[in-house]
Amino acid sequence: RDTLKRALALLESAGYALDGTVLRNRVTKQPFTFEILVTTREQERLALAYARDLKRAGIVPRIRVVDAVQYDQRRLAYDYDMIEFRWDQSLSPGNEQSFYWSAAAAEQNGSRNYMGAKSAAIDAMIDALIKAQTRPEVVSAVRALDRALLSGFYTIPLFHLPDQWLARWTTIERPHVT
Repeated sequence: RDTLKRALALLESAGYALDGTVLRNRVTKQPFTFEILVTTREQERLALAYARDLKRAGIVPRIRVVDAVQYDQRRLAYDYDMIEFRWDQSLSPGNEQSFYWSAAAAEQNGSRNYMGAKSAAIDAMIDALIKAQTRPEVVSAVRALDRALLSGFYTIPLFHLPDQWLARWTTIERPHVT
């Protein structure tokens, strides 16, 4: 409830107000709505759960289910309001980060900067990461990049597993130390 109150206060300061159970722009009276593009039943299920939570704030997103070909075409052309996506990372991030987060990638169809992030700070952190020569420099640059991405609120985390799963070929058992 506290988080919802803070969110509604921020939306109020941005020019929106609850009109009954619908969040509307105070000037245009248009409802706050957007489209979530999905292609699988799993994505649809998660989008419906997210929409249920947004409804508490008066936001009513539309969920559009499309086939895989249309989804990929729209994703690559940035023709969507919101999509579900995950960025798999290596254990040692490197120059691929510019393809994911840089301002240049935001202007290039087919990159993975799906949110269109354009930030001098992010670009500087990617540059520092690429130029890093030692492990401490890499760690420092990655942590700074992480902070810049988190502070921009570019993504909404859906879920995470609190533990690691491990299996071995001949015997499956829980390791003593994960």
